[in-house]
Formats: sequence, C-alpha cells, structure tokens
Amino acid sequence: MLIKGVEKMEKTIYFNKCKDYKVTESMKNYHRVLENEKNEIQSIADLLDSVEVNKKEGYRLYKGRRKNENELNLNHNLRIIISKILNFKKVNKWSSEPYRSIYINEEVKAIFTFCEGDLSLKVFDSKKGYKKFVDYCNNFYLN
Repeated sequence: MLIKGVEKMEKTIYFNKCKDYKVTESMKNYHRVLENEKNEIQSIADLLDSVEVNKKEGYRLYKGRRKNENELNLNHNLRIIISKILNFKKVNKWSSEPYRSIYINEEVKAIFTFCEGDLSLKVFDSKKGYKKFVDYCNNFYLN
C-alpha cells in the first residue's frame, strides 16, 4: 500500500496521535496513514492512539487503550459499532468473554481485538496476508 507522504519508509515504523495538542510530525504521519484507509477502518482507528506500519509483512496495526469508569459501556458500544454498523463478524471460537472479543472483516482484510481494555486493529494489504493471519489465529486460539 502506498501511503501519501510516507512512501520512503523501510521496515516497520510507528506513528502516534498527539497527546498534548501540539502538532508533531508523528501526528501528521498518523493521519496520512489513516486517510488512505477505507471508511470502516477510519471509524475504528479514530478511537486508537498509534499505528505500526509494517511494509515487509504488509499490514498496519492500530493500537490503543481504553480504561476508565465507563469501560463496560464503551465495550458494549464498541461491539455494536463493530458488528452492526461496520460489518465485522465476531469469531466466538477465538473470543473469551468478557475478557477478549475478536472480530474480523474479510472485505476490508481486518481483524479487531478488544482484550481487557487494549484495542487493536490489524489491517492487511492483501487477501493472502489476511488469510495467513486468520490461519495463525485458528492455530493459536484453538490449540
């Protein structure tokens, strides 16, 4: 995936959103990566704090943490948004409620995980990379 403004990256690079209202180069690059994603991905990634771009493996991994007094409510709302609005399908055999919920969307080649307040969204460049990771998850969670 060519990302406008960051095409010259090699290997893995991390970008963080701004934490203190100061515009940083990292924040600009985070938004450059995000603006190239499909709408479903942008909606989820907006809740997250950083992105790891791994060109060699062909994925972007958005990460964040949600731990506050409204965590149960947020968790419930996230599940509704992920499954009903953004068409991610929950993988029950990989999930362990209420601690871990995992959702996949083959169309956008993405896997969303909520695990004890940690949020991650892994988006793949190719169907092949996505399928390989799904196979890995089947092996990891079921064996």
